[in-house]
Amino acid sequence: MGKPPVTVERWEGLECAAQLDVVLPMYKEIWVEPPYCEGIKEIADFVDRFAQEVRLPRARLVVARCGGLPVGYAFGYPLPPDTGWWKAMEEEMTAEFAAETGERTLGIVELAVRAKWRRQGVAARLHAHLQEGLG
Repeated sequence: MGKPPVTVERWEGLECAAQLDVVLPMYKEIWVEPPYCEGIKEIADFVDRFAQEVRLPRARLVVARCGGLPVGYAFGYPLPPDTGWWKAMEEEMTAEFAAETGERTLGIVELAVRAKWRRQGVAARLHAHLQEGLG
């Protein structure tokens, strides 16, 4: 008997905050693995950052489930005009390239899939659902 189908659900804005209890166990499981090896401090930083970022305009969270079990998630938001996103690049971006409108670019802050469900298209589905309806 095969695995049940993977379904994807989406939340926006402060609705995302209510899903922390679903996302956090996945975060702890996925990001503790090499090469990330995140520990208690990084997990606490994620919780704090998530609480702030869900307040950003048009923040979105998608969660993939297989038979009701959460197997992956993605979180992001459209980059605001005052973003520092492009300043973190190794190569300097032109002002024209880095100019954001709040509509142009969806910043994907998190995209992760539990090990057993990797390489099965789950991340691609999360990515597609995160972007759906934007633009």
